[in-house]
Amino acid sequence: MGSIKGKVALTGQSKLVIAASGKVEGQIVAKSISIEVIANAKIDASGGLVSFGENAICTGSIQYTLGHWRALASAGERWRALAHYLEDRAVAIDNNHLKRQMKP
Repeated sequence: MGSIKGKVALTGQSKLVIAASGKVEGQIVAKSISIEVIANAKIDASGGLVSFGENAICTGSIQYTLGHWRALASAGERWRALAHYLEDRAVAIDNNHLKRQMKP
């Protein structure tokens, strides 16, 4: 079982994954953070994504910015199409079959 005490800061489009056998105490800064453990940490994924496994617990704080709101706005724009797909299973969820037919 590994543990991190202190600050972990990743730059760019990096992703930090804390596995189920680990432990985190301190501060985590990265664009994409995936936690499967107990995290007593200040988590900063400004403009990125934070995900938690089913057994993960966060007793610290989480900071993120507009990246999440953009994703929610995009999902909202596509909600009508998704609802139509769920109501009528004859509707294809994508148009990949049409694209394949167009290729030479």
